[in-house]
Amino acid sequence: MVLDLRVPFILDHLKQAEKDFYSYVIDLLAHEYGWTIEYIESLSLPTIVKLIKAIRKRHDTQDLLFQINVAKGMTGKISSNSKPEPMKHSENEQKNLEILARMLKTKVYKVKNGKT
Repeated sequence: MVLDLRVPFILDHLKQAEKDFYSYVIDLLAHEYGWTIEYIESLSLPTIVKLIKAIRKRHDTQDLLFQINVAKGMTGKISSNSKPEPMKHSENEQKNLEILARMLKTKVYKVKNGKT
């Protein structure tokens, strides 16, 4: 396979990559936030970069939580379709919640009668 290294060919590829990236950004932000193309086009590049990072972080967290729910469901101890009995948490579940809280850089709060 021989690569075409002519300048016009490379420029065409760069133009296409730029169009693809532009379309990706518009689609991502419109889908995630419901914004119009015009509004997205008015955003500055640093703002767009920050938004994409925030979206990725949120999706990574959601993916992690989904994987934890799948793993719990596979153990038979708890599944996404059944609710655990209130206030009956095993020691392992409490440890797992604390590990998850550290990963997500948050705290685990005990809830009593719907209040923290």
